[in-house]
Amino acid sequence: MNIAAIKKLLDKDLNTLRKLENELLEGEPLSEEVIGVDEGEQLTHITGAIWALEQAQANGTEPHKEVRNFIARVRESIN
Repeated sequence: MNIAAIKKLLDKDLNTLRKLENELLEGEPLSEEVIGVDEGEQLTHITGAIWALEQAQANGTEPHKEVRNFIARVRESIN
């Protein structure tokens, strides 16, 4: 997981991110570049960006703050 890769995706809108997520899940070529060493990492980055944007909208916060919260949740789930 690369925090910078997730933050780079925050420039895209939710519809674009969902389209990328669907392309990846369907095994289609991605219509836009997503940084990641493999499809699993790319999916993590896309999912993280979607989650951060949705949380920012729901909470009236900055997406970059929500990326930190996403990373914290992932780390907590691993422990």
